[in-house]
Amino acid sequence: MRPQSDIEEAMEKHADAVWRVCVLQCSQRQDAQDAFQNAFLSYALADTTRFNDDEHRKAWLLRTASNACKDLWRASSRRAAHQTGPDDLAAVAATDASAQPGSFASE
Repeated sequence: MRPQSDIEEAMEKHADAVWRVCVLQCSQRQDAQDAFQNAFLSYALADTTRFNDDEHRKAWLLRTASNACKDLWRASSRRAAHQTGPDDLAAVAATDASAQPGSFASE
């Protein structure tokens, strides 16, 4: 893990830019907050990653934040695609002959 002083310095210098990326790419404020935290958590845990200069560190943080936003978007779209409610099941049962009890349509 990176030293606390290194993490604090990165947050002081680049938090605004990282936050802007998160807000622009996430549709909900909670997702932007999660992506922001994930970006700096990744930075804190990436202690073997070396940066050429401060601009390289900033670019890495912005790319990490962007990827975190994409990951959150993918996860939420998968949850939405797999969620079916009772109304959805009733609609399928009403129109699909193979879903009817005692149906021989699937044979």
